[in-house]
Amino acid sequence: MRPLPVLLVTMSCGLAAPVEVLDTPALGTVTSRDVDVADAGAADAGAVDAGPSPADCDDLPQQLEPARATALETSLRARGSPTLRAEHTDALSLFQSVGAQFDADDVAAGLVDLLVALDDSPFVADELETRVQYVFDAASIELTRTRAAGHPARFWQPAAAATVERRGDGRWELLALTLYSTTLFATSAEVERLHACTRETTAPPPAVGWSFSGLTFEGCAVTGSYQYTSRPGDTLRWGRARGRPDGVWWEPRNGRWRLLRPATLTIAPENWWPDIAAADCICDGVAGYELLVDTVSGEYSDVTPAINCVVC
Repeated sequence: MRPLPVLLVTMSCGLAAPVEVLDTPALGTVTSRDVDVADAGAADAGAVDAGPSPADCDDLPQQLEPARATALETSLRARGSPTLRAEHTDALSLFQSVGAQFDADDVAAGLVDLLVALDDSPFVADELETRVQYVFDAASIELTRTRAAGHPARFWQPAAAATVERRGDGRWELLALTLYSTTLFATSAEVERLHACTRETTAPPPAVGWSFSGLTFEGCAVTGSYQYTSRPGDTLRWGRARGRPDGVWWEPRNGRWRLLRPATLTIAPENWWPDIAAADCICDGVAGYELLVDTVSGEYSDVTPAINCVVC
């Protein structure tokens, strides 16, 4: 087996149009630190942020407001096409064949103006940052809610995503719009609690006894499976993992907000087993996992074997 380090590659081929990506400023990041799992609980005893106790943060319900999404559908229909199609769930609303048009030299600013002007709109221009990707005369626009209730916001999901197209008369037409309801409709009360419970100076939780499972390979053929339980000497580290930059991110899971932070768990060489070289968790001489950690409960989830590496 020869696992491959992760590479980010930009390619163009044939007659494909160049793609231009404009990014708004990224949220701040936090410097990563190593903490031995056996000592993680005591490593930062004096560095915990002032704020609510974990007991105050272990139940963060989402205040879903499906009626607001329905009201936006009515407002969009009035400004666009009567053939607009809509689908609603608790998590998102999808609008297709919207047909609403606007004039703008800056397409992202024009879209924001259109959305802010909707009846009973949840969109607030000062809370939004945009990311635009152009392909020919079309553009995909992601709207991120970076502020809410007067605080910096750490929503993992965007507030909305849209597809627009420039018409022959020079105007832009909104073709499709996806609303991520939990982010877009998060109330001031929710944001206040999330902000108060977000702490980024605490050490990773004790991780001894965490269980992992994976596959073994010969070349790229699966030959079996294995189980591993983390031991003293293994290292849990906050930092970029699972495609996420470091930091505590607010994410909805099963009707509740979770405060999740990416981390890596590196297996100490003294804890390696005889045939670890065939396991999916080892790459370039480093064995371990990428995962997300709930900074309130200390629970882990979304485990990927190998660190910064793609295995067959």
